[in-house]
Amino acid sequence: MFSGKCLASIMPDMRKLLLYIIISACTAACHTPYEVSQKNASAVRMNADSLQTDSNILLMIAPYKHKLDAQMNEVIARTGNNLFRAQPEGTLNNLMADAMLWYVATQTELKPDMAMMNYGGVRLPQISSGSITVGKVYELMPFDNMLEVLELKGSDIKLLCNHIAANGGWPVSGLRFAIKEGKAQRISINGTAIESEKTYLLVTSDYVANGGDKADMLKNAVKRTAINYKVRDALLDYLKNKQTIQLEKDGRISID
Repeated sequence: MFSGKCLASIMPDMRKLLLYIIISACTAACHTPYEVSQKNASAVRMNADSLQTDSNILLMIAPYKHKLDAQMNEVIARTGNNLFRAQPEGTLNNLMADAMLWYVATQTELKPDMAMMNYGGVRLPQISSGSITVGKVYELMPFDNMLEVLELKGSDIKLLCNHIAANGGWPVSGLRFAIKEGKAQRISINGTAIESEKTYLLVTSDYVANGGDKADMLKNAVKRTAINYKVRDALLDYLKNKQTIQLEKDGRISID
């Protein structure tokens, strides 16, 4: 799926859109079990300039472009202030982690304690105040990562917090700590000091749950539950539910 930013570049580069059309057509046909009876491959040279001026090509592309434009330009929420990706804490960081925690807490039977996303998963430096479109959410989270819930001992959560601290701070929700000399200090979960032997439920992405960004301690999970829902879709649902957001940093990760 194209993001709003990508859509702006469709007309100057027809080859990309033609490729998308081919992929879409193939995807639509995937439910029918065909077998290859014979193969006949050949190479065809295509000139980008001729694609841009060929009215037949433009007519073929137009329905796809209009549909994508309509989908990606849909306004789903508004923000009253600029949102930023930042370390140790940023308002875009908080938005993503809050949305993940909200979705699992409200749309499943699980009762998660916290949520966490790797900093590299936040793909936009900023969302300006005003309208937030579907396309902007695709830019913010272009990956098809799925939500996972991990049951972890407090001792492993401490290791995770130290890993986050060593990397300058990641998006978190329900979790608070200070960073001092690259280590996590005064770790609390929902206002209560963490206990090493107690187990907690952490919402994250399948990428991080698999040890992505060197979060290997998450492989020690007592239990792992797949939510079968994309992180991006949870973010879309959260914004549609809120409609208007006004986010400020709240000190969930600070520097001592």
